[in-house]
Amino acid sequence: YNCLIEGLCKGDRIDEALRLYELMRGNNVPADIFTYNNMIECISKLGMVEQAEKVLKTMEESDCKPDKFIYTRVINGFCKLGNFKNAVVLLGRMKEAGYAPDAVVFDCIIGGLCKTSKFDEALVVLKVSIEAGCEPDEVTYFSIVDPLCNMEDWESALRVLELAQERKCPATNLLYSRLMKCLCKTGKVEAACQLLEDLTNGSRGSEQLLGGDGCKPDVVMYSIVIDALCAMGMTDEGFVVVKAMEERGVKPDAVVYTIFLYAFCRSARLDDACRLLEIMVEAGCYPDVISYNTLLFALCSAGQEEEACRLFQVMVETGIEPNVFTYTQLIRALCSTKKLEGARHLFNFMKLSKCVPDMETYKALILG
Repeated sequence: YNCLIEGLCKGDRIDEALRLYELMRGNNVPADIFTYNNMIECISKLGMVEQAEKVLKTMEESDCKPDKFIYTRVINGFCKLGNFKNAVVLLGRMKEAGYAPDAVVFDCIIGGLCKTSKFDEALVVLKVSIEAGCEPDEVTYFSIVDPLCNMEDWESALRVLELAQERKCPATNLLYSRLMKCLCKTGKVEAACQLLEDLTNGSRGSEQLLGGDGCKPDVVMYSIVIDALCAMGMTDEGFVVVKAMEERGVKPDAVVYTIFLYAFCRSARLDDACRLLEIMVEAGCYPDVISYNTLLFALCSAGQEEEACRLFQVMVETGIEPNVFTYTQLIRALCSTKKLEGARHLFNFMKLSKCVPDMETYKALILG
């Protein structure tokens, strides 16, 4: 029976497998752990979780008791369907059977509840996991903090982080970065700056959380704050943050410099943008294609196509491969100033470089 049931399950012929399972029971042939496991796994995969729960109940009433993994599989199935009521009930049955739910089970339920915005219920399950001696880890807390931040509910997200601190969970940069991004998005840039400073100085309990070393903000955390400041036109304040991060041994990367490039270009400070590109190279942080494209687009928009061509040449000479956006913007700028020969030459170079033109590239050539 087991061989046939396994084969039918693997072939997703679940109706036949169920009939064979009932025939097996009707002939008084006791099912074993292998039989039940195959049935429940197959039924759950097909989303027939209620049917899987019925098989599980039959198993509980038999001499062949389900193990921890079978309970977990069915609970996971209920969570995927959004049936958290049954998942919690089954969690109780699992505990009655003598199995202590682990982090996988709790993470499954908590994550599912958060995806459906049932945060109050998620926090109740979180407390149950703590009472059960199963301490949540960073993944668990992130599954709550992330959707809260997506809803711009930074206050609730902060409370969850404070709970993580109380439980001595290492609330690492991933969690704090997510909260900072939410704060900046909701206009709480000053609060994000304060949080960054608190973490750097170890004044949010982070010294105890991270083995006495304190939470050391990384380049991602700094870039979130710098980006928010520059978006508000506070470029000078952004440079103050850069100075602070350098003093703490965190080196700005291409993302940080590109944020400033974009800010300069947006405010038509093209000379400052060109100088910043040189500073990047001097600092050993070489611009990428995004950095070059940001400045090149600004130069083209300002009618400085000759300077844009020189920048393009530098880009190629330094080994940065231009993409279709690079070529299209430069071709459009050349065509707009009637430098058609230069545009054709660049188009031919584009094809030789095996960069495939798109509709915008051809449109620029046709209109030019």
